Amino acid sequence: MNWLQSECVILKEKPFKEKDRLVTFLAKDKGRLTGIAKSAKVLTGRGVGAFEPFTRGTIHYLEKSGSDLVTIRKCDPTPPFLMLHHNYEQFLFASYFTELVVLCPISPADAPVFYDLLTHGLDRLAAGDEDFRVVRLRFEMDFLTCLGVQPRWGRCAQCGKTLYQKSGGGYRLLQGAPHKFDLKRGVLCPACPGHGSGVFVVSPQVMEFVGVWLDPHQTDSGPPMAGVLAQLEAVVSAQVMAHLERVPRSMALLPDPADIL
Repeated sequence: MNWLQSECVILKEKPFKEKDRLVTFLAKDKGRLTGIAKSAKVLTGRGVGAFEPFTRGTIHYLEKSGSDLVTIRKCDPTPPFLMLHHNYEQFLFASYFTELVVLCPISPADAPVFYDLLTHGLDRLAAGDEDFRVVRLRFEMDFLTCLGVQPRWGRCAQCGKTLYQKSGGGYRLLQGAPHKFDLKRGVLCPACPGHGSGVFVVSPQVMEFVGVWLDPHQTDSGPPMAGVLAQLEAVVSAQVMAHLERVPRSMALLPDPADIL
């Protein structure tokens, strides 16, 4: 038998039969896979800690022709992210990140990009030196970019008007008035109409912050103000849900953007 091995992050696991576990993991070179870890429920078995969610390691598995499940031999944690289990808020955000990866389609060609996205997000949560809501916002925006649906913030989606002018501090907003964000079309300038439940009003302060935050040459734009973070989080999270066409279960336990204000 040719056992395969790959860098991985454990996404979720659950008991399977008497002694086994059903483990879903993101393999860096293969994408999302689910397999059976034999005897992993036994206290002295290979599953103690190694198959806990958020654990990063090297997984050894066998693919079977005609089966959607792989056979998992072992996982060597390097290192595990068990520290995320000790802080409830960290655990909630990490669970949300992994659920997004579970819900979206990932091809083998795209697997390295999603692997880097997830491991970087977990690293930032584990470090604990940033506001978790800001880490979430960056993760969601990068997640949408990986899916190819990140809106073009710099141009009106309806009339094509340029919304920013390049400056030394990022991109300067040309019109200091409220803009709109249409979940189906993208950013709309103040002159273009936008109506319906899928349209959000975006303050000029939010647009100004995005202009600095998304500039690839800016290494530190500073954290957003509470009101800016609340508006931007509501817009980006709504876009994530609209694209997935469902509400992730873990999202219900995350802080509501309105609580920031």
